[in-house]
Amino acid sequence: MQTTEATQIPENILFRCSFNPCSFDEIVFFTECPKVWWNVFRLTLPFLSVRRRCFPKNRLAEQASEINNKGVNVPNAITLARVPLIFAIGFFFYASFAGSKTLAFILYVLTGVTDWLDGWAARKYHQISDFGKLADALIDKIFIIGMFLLLAGKGLVPTWGIFCMLLIVCREFFITGLRVMIAKNGTVLAAEKSGKLKTILQIVFTGAFFLIEMLRIDAAAWFPKEGLYLLTVINNVLFVTATFLTVHSGWHYWKRYHRSLS
Repeated sequence: MQTTEATQIPENILFRCSFNPCSFDEIVFFTECPKVWWNVFRLTLPFLSVRRRCFPKNRLAEQASEINNKGVNVPNAITLARVPLIFAIGFFFYASFAGSKTLAFILYVLTGVTDWLDGWAARKYHQISDFGKLADALIDKIFIIGMFLLLAGKGLVPTWGIFCMLLIVCREFFITGLRVMIAKNGTVLAAEKSGKLKTILQIVFTGAFFLIEMLRIDAAAWFPKEGLYLLTVINNVLFVTATFLTVHSGWHYWKRYHRSLS
């Protein structure tokens, strides 16, 4: 039987590490020359440099800046997707087959969610762009005015509501013209909190019209008429409130940015 001679451990031990005595009594890591550690460090340098080249800290910001300059990114695509959704909502809302009003309402909710989703994605992935700021505000107006036309075409808006809608539409066109004029001077008029709040209320009360119509037709068998009346009263209050905030935010924009026209 072959026997191995015991290996002599040099005195210049760098460090000692003990493991579980159940598996090993003791394992000693050592080196005979400090050059070994220098070689290990020298061999790891190429990997560190590759990591710095492949995964720089500011690479995400650089890519976002490049995409923003082109104006094409995921948040902007979500914003632009609201335009074809308007036509899809109109198709189902005016269709006569069973469940069409429900599909129109679901698409309306989905479109309203995209109004929040594009802003969240732009902030999350650092893809805020001038095009996105302008497109988001303009498409919000296109969406709301398009929904007004669909509701008015169905005769679902009361007589006094037509006056409120005219105020809202006039304000939207006025602010759109203001945005275009200010943009010529190199300034982008982004949506502010007051503008976002009135947009949310507009989406809510307009969506309530779609909800009431869905319940009246697709859920007539089980939804009580008293519930429809209560929803209509609440929606009328929201309608008036949204009209007031729309006019107020329009005045706020004019007061803040009209000097930029000169």
